[in-house]
Amino acid sequence: LSQMMRYMLYESNDEKVALEKEIQYIEHYIDLQRLRTNSKTRIKWSVSGDPRGKQVVPLIFIPFIENAFKFGVSTVHEGEIVIHLQITDQKLIFWVQNTIPPPSGMQTGTRAGGLGLRNVKKRLKLVYGHAFKLNINEGKEVYKVKLRLPL
Repeated sequence: LSQMMRYMLYESNDEKVALEKEIQYIEHYIDLQRLRTNSKTRIKWSVSGDPRGKQVVPLIFIPFIENAFKFGVSTVHEGEIVIHLQITDQKLIFWVQNTIPPPSGMQTGTRAGGLGLRNVKKRLKLVYGHAFKLNINEGKEVYKVKLRLPL
């Protein structure tokens, strides 16, 4: 937790950060969510490619991962969250998908109109212009996000 706080307070203020540090933050975040949630949701996290020497906008993936945990975790129904980073010399592809649990009387929010998503899109446009590609696909049972960034 202290490493996460240090990263958020001191390192995430730069326009770009080392991809290795961003990956480490994501790993800590996922570990924290695993501890916090007592759910039937399987969590799969993977990275392919070499992050060394690459830079990325800080905390740009976290809103998507947060949403996967917010809307994809159920204590009653089995589900799955899959998060993957694919790194090449010239681009990074991030995707996250989560199953959508059946509605219950306890649900409090919906995905529509998310402020976090609007803010992420603004940040992406400011830094990457039109060089990024963001696809969001919400089905009845699965929510998918795919983000491509130049490196």
